Amino acid sequence: MLTGSCLCTVNKYTIINKDAAVFRKIICHCARCRKISGEYTTTNIVVPKTSFKLTRVSKWPSLVPGLLKSTHTFNAVLPDDKHGHICFCSHCGSVLYRESEMQGMRGLIFVPVGTLDDIDSVSDLRKEEWY
Repeated sequence: MLTGSCLCTVNKYTIINKDAAVFRKIICHCARCRKISGEYTTTNIVVPKTSFKLTRVSKWPSLVPGLLKSTHTFNAVLPDDKHGHICFCSHCGSVLYRESEMQGMRGLIFVPVGTLDDIDSVSDLRKEEWY
């Protein structure tokens, strides 16, 4: 089992059955991922939605005016559906996961490796480069 959280740790998640659930580790260089991370790339693990569960969600009022939930889904207007929904903590801004609407990617969750409690637990996975 893998666990992780946002930076302020009020939102936590679990990935069950790591060996069967984690499909791949992706290093993405696309413009959207660079904007999300503020770096040249993002590194994500890809898991089935059925293996991912938010185990703790903040009950604090949102620090962002107009947001009613502690985790919030952001949908940017893009010419493609590759990036889908971005779920982030409305308190600290950490991206917790992303979902894609792209054919062949539905039902998968993209989890930033940096949010894992133990990033070494996925260090042995083969990396794929996406652009």
